[in-house]
Amino acid sequence: MRTLANPLLALMLFLPMLGCRNLDPSGPYAGDKLLYTADDTITTGKDLLDLFLGWEKRSRTTLAGVPEVRRTADHIRANGKQWFATAIRLRETYNSAKTDANASALREALKVIQVALMESSAYLTKYGPAKAP
Repeated sequence: MRTLANPLLALMLFLPMLGCRNLDPSGPYAGDKLLYTADDTITTGKDLLDLFLGWEKRSRTTLAGVPEVRRTADHIRANGKQWFATAIRLRETYNSAKTDANASALREALKVIQVALMESSAYLTKYGPAKAP
């Protein structure tokens, strides 16, 4: 059976990247932190949520007494594709026209994904293999 040590570590390493970071103005993002955060959240977030969903599915028997984990996983399964599609579309819109309105819309779309990442990380930390309920 696969352990969660690596996925959990990945989540813990990813979440701090959601904060501030100085980007080189001459780099590929031209110093645009929002564009960097969007790309990072979209590309890494999907993989990390997929890890959480796989763990939840494999651990349903063990997690039977913790229905909120399944509710969260089911919510991600029902809405995740749309969250990422929206974030990708708004990232492209923002990249084409860097207005305050486009930036705000992109931030809101990313926030939805980031909340799901934080929730899944909390459940993995609390109920992971070494801490089964």
